[in-house]
Amino acid sequence: MTDIEGLVEMLSAGANAVGIGFGMMANPTLPDQLVKELSHWLMKREIESVEEVTSAAQRGGFDVPR
Repeated sequence: MTDIEGLVEMLSAGANAVGIGFGMMANPTLPDQLVKELSHWLMKREIESVEEVTSAAQRGGFDVPR
């Protein structure tokens, strides 16, 4: 997983941890980048915490603007 779309997809499917080791070989700053992008993604959609995203697909999903 190397981008915010993949991260959000994994979280919404129920992951509470994601593997980024392979992506870090190409981009050592990937962890910091993903944290910043996730924070921006949440703020843009007015989602208060990542817990609202985690397992959302199992709860029937959620509608957020892209």
